[in-house]
Amino acid sequence: MQVTRQKNRYRGLAIVETAIIFPILLLITLGAVHFGWLFLKAQQVTHAAREGARAAIRADAVNDDVGAIIEAVMAKAGMPKAQSGYTWTPDPTDVYGVLPGDPVRVKVEVPGQKVALFHVNLPLLGPWLDLTPLYLRGAVTMSKEGS
Repeated sequence: MQVTRQKNRYRGLAIVETAIIFPILLLITLGAVHFGWLFLKAQQVTHAAREGARAAIRADAVNDDVGAIIEAVMAKAGMPKAQSGYTWTPDPTDVYGVLPGDPVRVKVEVPGQKVALFHVNLPLLGPWLDLTPLYLRGAVTMSKEGS
């Protein structure tokens, strides 16, 4: 009789432990998925900047060609301009006028809220739980090719 009572006493302990630990494990798992997704998107933004810079360093490159390449790469990555609101800027502003050997820098910037998987909107805990960066940025500098 004593043994049966002791087993019954510990039977509910596993449920209580699970109820305490499960939300913590769920939060860690969702955080890992969220940050993994953001790292993927950051790599895709950097890839778009790299491809834009490769287009910008050609001797006959113009800004429209660079923009078209960046838009194609971003659309392939699932971030079309209308949806993600990204911007790109060449430095200097006109890539056609750059002399051979001079640097050309292409920057691509996406608002972090536009590409995040989910947002935490709790009134009291929202600012501390939402760790999404404001912007995902990619910037690449290459030297202009000779003509």
